[in-house]
Amino acid sequence: MSVLFETSLGDLVIDLEVEECPKTCENFLKLCKVYYYNLNAFFNVSKDFLAQAGDPTATGTGGESIWSLISDSSSSTPTSRYFSPEIRPKLKHTHRGTISMAVAPALEGQKGGCGSQFFITLGDNIDYLDGKHAVFGHVVEGLDTLDKLNEIFVDQDNRPFKDVRIRHVIILDDPFPDPPGLVRPPSSPTRPPDNSTRIAEDEDPLATLPEEEEERLRREKAAAASALTLEMVGDLPFANVRPPENVLFVCKLNPVTRDEDLELIFSRFGTIMSCQVIRDKKTGDSLQYAFIEFDKREDAEQAYFKMQNVLVDDRRIWVDFSQSVSRLNTHWSNDIARGPKRARGVGGAGFGGREDLEQTRRYRDEEHRRGGGYGMVFDVPSDRPSKRRKRTKTTDEAEAEKDDLGEMAGTDGTCISYFDSQFITFPFVLTWLCETSTLPSPLPPGLFKPSDCPFKPHNFPMTHYQFDSPDADVILLTTEVDCSTEFHVHKCILAAASPFFHDMFSLPQGEDDLIKPNVPIIPVSESSKALDTVLRFVYPVSPPTFDTLDDLSAALSVAIKYEFASVILTLRRSLVSPRFLQTSPIRVYAIACQYEFDEETKIASRSTLSVSLLDAKPVTELRYMTGYDYHRLLQLHRWRADALLLLLPEIPENLKCVQCNGSAFTMDDAPRWWGEWVKRAKEEVRVRPTTDVVFGLDFLFGAAQKAGCTRCPGSVLDSWRFLKSLKEDMDRVPGCVGEELAPEVDAQALLLGCGDPGNIFYTVHVNRGRCNDRKLDFTCGESEAAIVARNVILFTIIADGIDPATAWSIFYDFFLDEASYDILLSQCRSLIQASANIQTWDASKYAPFLRFCTAKSLSDTRRYWILSVETETLAAEAKIAHKESFISGMKSVLANYRATRGDLHCLRSAGPVIIPALEEVPKVYTQYWSTGIILSQVSDPDLEHHHLNPMFMSFNGTKFNVHHGTNPILGFHLAPALTSTKGARSPSGIEKTDIVQSAFDQFSSWCTSLKDVIPAHNIVIRLFVGEALSFCQALHTCRELGQVDTGIYTRPWAGSQINFTTADYAPTSPTPAPLCFNVIETSNLAEQVGLLNILVATTPLLQRKPHSVLRTNTILPLDGTHASLANQACADIPTLSLLLGIAPSFHLSHFTLTRTSMKYS
Repeated sequence: MSVLFETSLGDLVIDLEVEECPKTCENFLKLCKVYYYNLNAFFNVSKDFLAQAGDPTATGTGGESIWSLISDSSSSTPTSRYFSPEIRPKLKHTHRGTISMAVAPALEGQKGGCGSQFFITLGDNIDYLDGKHAVFGHVVEGLDTLDKLNEIFVDQDNRPFKDVRIRHVIILDDPFPDPPGLVRPPSSPTRPPDNSTRIAEDEDPLATLPEEEEERLRREKAAAASALTLEMVGDLPFANVRPPENVLFVCKLNPVTRDEDLELIFSRFGTIMSCQVIRDKKTGDSLQYAFIEFDKREDAEQAYFKMQNVLVDDRRIWVDFSQSVSRLNTHWSNDIARGPKRARGVGGAGFGGREDLEQTRRYRDEEHRRGGGYGMVFDVPSDRPSKRRKRTKTTDEAEAEKDDLGEMAGTDGTCISYFDSQFITFPFVLTWLCETSTLPSPLPPGLFKPSDCPFKPHNFPMTHYQFDSPDADVILLTTEVDCSTEFHVHKCILAAASPFFHDMFSLPQGEDDLIKPNVPIIPVSESSKALDTVLRFVYPVSPPTFDTLDDLSAALSVAIKYEFASVILTLRRSLVSPRFLQTSPIRVYAIACQYEFDEETKIASRSTLSVSLLDAKPVTELRYMTGYDYHRLLQLHRWRADALLLLLPEIPENLKCVQCNGSAFTMDDAPRWWGEWVKRAKEEVRVRPTTDVVFGLDFLFGAAQKAGCTRCPGSVLDSWRFLKSLKEDMDRVPGCVGEELAPEVDAQALLLGCGDPGNIFYTVHVNRGRCNDRKLDFTCGESEAAIVARNVILFTIIADGIDPATAWSIFYDFFLDEASYDILLSQCRSLIQASANIQTWDASKYAPFLRFCTAKSLSDTRRYWILSVETETLAAEAKIAHKESFISGMKSVLANYRATRGDLHCLRSAGPVIIPALEEVPKVYTQYWSTGIILSQVSDPDLEHHHLNPMFMSFNGTKFNVHHGTNPILGFHLAPALTSTKGARSPSGIEKTDIVQSAFDQFSSWCTSLKDVIPAHNIVIRLFVGEALSFCQALHTCRELGQVDTGIYTRPWAGSQINFTTADYAPTSPTPAPLCFNVIETSNLAEQVGLLNILVATTPLLQRKPHSVLRTNTILPLDGTHASLANQACADIPTLSLLLGIAPSFHLSHFTLTRTSMKYS
């Protein structure tokens, strides 16, 4: 007997164990027959364990058997909610897809058992469930659906974030008769039985609209926001008002053209209701545009088509339909002189000639000022007592306010404020109202008067604003235990100041909500005092002041929660005010750390130097500060104390005391007050590592008196120059967290022409342990795809956990043994499969840390992996020919080396022990080029048992193409192999194996560091194949224009253009690739393309920060430092520095370029 479940992830076909569990199967089939399971959700999904459904409430506590359901609907004798489970020992949870009834425990006197809930196992051999739950079926079709269900994302309660529902149930075969009272519904339910707030099963949260549709919606929202702003300031009666269709706008008029002239010219098209040339208010001169109102729309359309570009008074006029609604905006206009009057030609119904706007008018009516809200979806009734922020003022308060506002105070002591949200766009009005204690009377003409103000007068002036405006359209209700407080506020102000409220008010409203008479109420959990403080910053009223740090901290919490950006900035400045830093520096530091305010953290950490951390009283804010932040503070105190103590000289020169140094025996000693002061200063600095105390007069004279010398106080005064200089030296020691942590700055590095990945490996290695959270982003440009292919193989085999010895062999050795050769080919096949296109690569496991800048770079690199795999199928004769050609090339290189002793570049990493390196380093090079293998001792590679490494093969015939400078130890430090930490090492005791082993040990540790940092997603390596200067130009174009299709060719005379990947380089990318870098390394490209070209191409890509650096080097001999650099740059260095905004390090630090072996940096 079978049942078909149509779920939102796919179909499931279930076979039931009718003979073994008849009662359970009957219950399940009859529940399916009455559509009980339709639209039910899988509310509990545990990966590789089970997926549970069958509860209409989706809580795990609902559901009942079919007999209980029939009993409830027929009002017959009550039947137990559950029935006894049919647990059969032979039916076990051995296979994935097993269907079992969930057995409910007995609770509150109710018998437990099986109801409607069931689950499907998502793994094999789950014997934990055997004997506890009743197996009654198996999934026979749809195992791929179970795979999807097993991989779905869930929360901490194992509830899927996106609903997975049973859309429909089809009974394929039912052998049981219907029980008495069973009534099958006429149709399947259309709404889910539970009140889920999860992502709907038919909703795609990542779906995006076409670019044209998104642009259209963006424009509509921008237009609606602009219209709402105009409505707020009174320029529009309503945001959705429509301009009249019978009014023309005429511009480019001759200044001499009059109203009568235009009316005469345009009257031939129909009856004109009004014609007005707009003139300057003061001079009366024509502004050269006019509005013409026709009686009929058809007449206006005819005039529009006929009069466009017609010559009037020697000027060709421009005619268009008017977009102005000022003539319709009469009742709500700010123009006092105009007043409320009806424009001619406008119908009596509706607003702006539109009948559909009549209903919108209600929230403007005087009688609906209090209740004219929009009816938000989050309206909640409040049963709790609330105190209105509205009270009757005492006589003293009224008199005080009357003094503040002078003539504007009413006779009954009620002060009237004419300021409200309508005037928020007029800063001169705000300033005048806020800063003038006595306002002029009468009011300035053209401003506003009480009769024209659309808002009811407030009961308090702005300095005592109570947030009880009668025209407020939303209420914020605090939910305090003792008494709640209502804040009557305006949506437009909150939406403009907070993205949180802007998004909230943008939520769609139901039709029932739009006609609610009451103002919507939003409950908030914050205290009324904190919310009042923040709203006073948002509203254009007098800003509040903070008496305690508690008030500021509470207000800051509210501002951050509701995203009031401008308030946050103001509160951050107040947080580090001298008043709080002097009284509570530790609390300020804790608050700054809690909200991750970096600048405030640095400022506060410096202030904590004046207090003892261990003796300070514990503060509440320390609970919300991480151990890392507290450790940084402790480390700062300890580190600065050590640094300050190192600056204290034991016996300072020219520091004398007449009495202490008066004899020949003591004239070279320090005065006694100095020894006492140093002793006490060390104790003080250990507790408070600052100079403010130890250089104070009280501290200095206290030390002098303790010394017991009557002339020491005078010596202290005579030593003021020395003490001042010492204090200045000690104050220069970094005094805040962050100043000594420059390595924590994330690195965006551009590597051009750096074929050897040693730079990347070493950077990752030195950051491990020191800056584990530092992000490293490398963008590598290389002209040869073969080099990129070789580097990618090294990166990926390390990420896959291949041992360093095999990785070394694959990357460096010319010949590979069978095992290494198989690993290399297997890796190439995996990379070929992952690199079919840029989309498949982005979906591969290597994409999080290995990215390709362009699809062309990926395809060029993939070609070499394909060629490497094809070497396996070469004929035996071809393989031997390749090997013989390769060995012949190796012998040629080695013969040339022995004749010239030409490659000694790696000697520079030997440092001061270069002399012993001169003997052994050439031996390593000789062995490598003799055998092609460096790590193991092989006298002559066996052609039968060693394969030629495809990474070094030429795929254009059998030509030998390996560069003569190839040397595995070139990128490693040789000094550890040439010296001993236990003492001097005899040059005769150094062997070439020590050097090779030292290089391999470094390589192994570098591989371990890279493997450890990849899972943390702290490193990204981006790869590009093409010419370096073209790459730089394309990066600059992408940054300036925001286009991924740059139109720049990958290299001169190439046919392909640089089109960056959209996923990384599009302006809308969630994880955009860097287009500016703080480190640019160009290797020795200056020798190939010219130093001036390198500087011009890379300088625009360098971040304008003090720590940014551009490196280039050369291996060509130079004649002098400054002159050679000027010759290579083909320019005067100071002039070039001024034009490009960069300067060589020796021009800034007075350090000269240093020669290392034959290479200059």
